[in-house]
Amino acid sequence: MAKKATVLMGLTLLFFAAASVKVGLKSLVFYPPEFAIYLWLIVALVSIGWQGLLKTFSDLPKQVKLAVIFIVIGSLLGTFFSPLFPTSLGALKTWMFAPMLMALLLIQADLNSGGKNNVLTLLAIVLIALGLWHFGSATIKDRLAGVYQSPNIYAELLAPLVAYFYIAVREKKSTYILTVLFLAMMAIMLLLTRSLGGILALVGVVGIYEATRHRRWSYWLIGGLIILSLLTYQRLNLANNSFESRPQIWHVGLAMTRLWPVTGAGLRGFEYYYPSLVGQMYVNPIEWSVPQAHNLLLSVWTNIGLFGLLGFIQLFWFVFSRKRLSEPSTWALLAIFLHGLVDTPYWRIDLAILFWFYLALFIAQELKHSHLDEKAS
Repeated sequence: MAKKATVLMGLTLLFFAAASVKVGLKSLVFYPPEFAIYLWLIVALVSIGWQGLLKTFSDLPKQVKLAVIFIVIGSLLGTFFSPLFPTSLGALKTWMFAPMLMALLLIQADLNSGGKNNVLTLLAIVLIALGLWHFGSATIKDRLAGVYQSPNIYAELLAPLVAYFYIAVREKKSTYILTVLFLAMMAIMLLLTRSLGGILALVGVVGIYEATRHRRWSYWLIGGLIILSLLTYQRLNLANNSFESRPQIWHVGLAMTRLWPVTGAGLRGFEYYYPSLVGQMYVNPIEWSVPQAHNLLLSVWTNIGLFGLLGFIQLFWFVFSRKRLSEPSTWALLAIFLHGLVDTPYWRIDLAILFWFYLALFIAQELKHSHLDEKAS
């Protein structure tokens, strides 16, 4: 089953190249990565049945199960209270159901280190290829965007994988020259996106990790990284990017949480309500059309309400409170969290899959630690 899971997870990542392709009806569409996940589900059902999947869920840590239940409740409320219902059903399927199902299947498969390395190598190849595709013309305002509509999207995909590879190399979990080469290429490409969130995530992960490993000179390192990031910010003209509109967007997002504190504005509700609210709150808004709140937790609250927010906070708390500092997936999720302070690295099929992918890797490793602790006791 592990070999089949490796192939199917790889197929899911390969389909990232067509993640923007829509197949289906006007109000209910499917994206290529979903087909790989549903194929994986069929294979799993044939191999272990529903009972096997339910057992996998029941064996999850209590904190994770509670968080997932909260997220499911919030997602259902966000779907049915959305102003774009029944279109929100498609968002529920694409952003929540399929990625969470993929995570459960990945945990059940329990990939070995070789399988994980193969999947991560394939992911690196796919993301580098998508960035280099038509490299000379794949820029927006001199920022590397690859095949994506925005450089920020490409940075959101790159940052956690750069963090993962960096920790894997530093912890000597992967000493392949190819891994180091991929790390260098992706780090350079991340800088070329000129994404403030991407640089914040990279500097934060490197600074915090090195501080935990080299306490004597950590303050000098963190100070140097801050100065370097400020110089990079100025050098790359990041002040001219879309960050100047963030305060207005956050203000409107907070207004939505006051209007709909429990249910949120609903899945895809932010982009629906934003134009009217920003027009009421500002005389000359910087942006009239914005799809998400440009802050991960705020966007979770506006999309899937208070239950969803509590669920996501619980997941992050579960990961960071374990202090698995040598586990690369910890730092990939930290990169997502840090990036999420100024952007929204979730509400796309590929971004949602990667969030639950890194979380599944962490949970699978945590279950192994728990089993070892039980045997030792």
